Amino acid sequence: MICVYSSDCTDFSNNGLGVVAPQSCTVTETLNGEWELTLVHPIDEAGKWLRLAEGYILRAPVPAAMTPQVGLVTQQYQTTTYDMQIYKVTTKSGPLHLRSGTGTNYKILGKYKKGSEVIVLNKTTSSWYEVTCPDGRHGYMSSDYLTFQRTEQQNVQTNVVFRNEVIEARQLRDQPFRIYHVMRREESTQAKALRDAEAAIEKATKAVAALEEEAIKALTGESRIDLSIINQILPKQKTALDQAHKEYQRIVLENQAEEESLTAKRLQITKTLEWAKLFDNASTEAKQMIIANIVEHVTVNRGYKIDVKLKLTARQFLEPDAPDTISAAS
Repeated sequence: MICVYSSDCTDFSNNGLGVVAPQSCTVTETLNGEWELTLVHPIDEAGKWLRLAEGYILRAPVPAAMTPQVGLVTQQYQTTTYDMQIYKVTTKSGPLHLRSGTGTNYKILGKYKKGSEVIVLNKTTSSWYEVTCPDGRHGYMSSDYLTFQRTEQQNVQTNVVFRNEVIEARQLRDQPFRIYHVMRREESTQAKALRDAEAAIEKATKAVAALEEEAIKALTGESRIDLSIINQILPKQKTALDQAHKEYQRIVLENQAEEESLTAKRLQITKTLEWAKLFDNASTEAKQMIIANIVEHVTVNRGYKIDVKLKLTARQFLEPDAPDTISAAS
């Protein structure tokens, strides 16, 4: 399970802004012991891809330990599929303790609120399960307060080296990754459109240059093509070259406008949601500022009936990642 968190998040015990459903996820350990993650995500109808923004944080599973690299001669990628049993904390009100052993007399390693999801590694006893928590901590929880939710399969591709031996599957732990670059699928389409426009410019430029060179030859009697024919074709090629330049500029401006619009709309929704989270504990002055940024105008009608128009729709507030939310934001 891979979850997304805001850029300033420090608590990874919940699912943050939500989960994502990537097509592939490759985790590689670098020479200095750090991890690097490459994730490919479809532009899905549920809008989960909108959660992937530069600066945000991903929480993803990585191998708990690397295979010892002894006498290794070849380098390959290995993809391992893990079946993960996902359980939810279902206490009545308070948090559920994560302990170092199977009993209440063991040390408390952490506390997790109701609704948190954990991965059950082993049903050690009927009363205590060995689990991995959202923040990567490992320990034991009382099974009385854990409810099965689903089974997930997680494919993890690691850069490993070995000499014809089998690498055993390893249990995963969660690792945070900060997103430093996002390339949307549309970018490749836009890049292709720009390349096509550049190719059209190059083709038209070569055609104009060739005709002008042929016109010089015709003036000196070295061309087999009559000058009058060249003079008929050359203006058309120059027009085609001018149109190619205009099309290239149009694509560039269109791409810039689309990117700026999407960035601005995402920022507006994010800010509004952040204001909503801060409202309860804010001072009176801060609450007035937040209301001013959320409410567009208030109308008082007869009988003291009050109409309030918000700058954010209910769907945009409750489902900020829905596919029509970004396009609907004004």
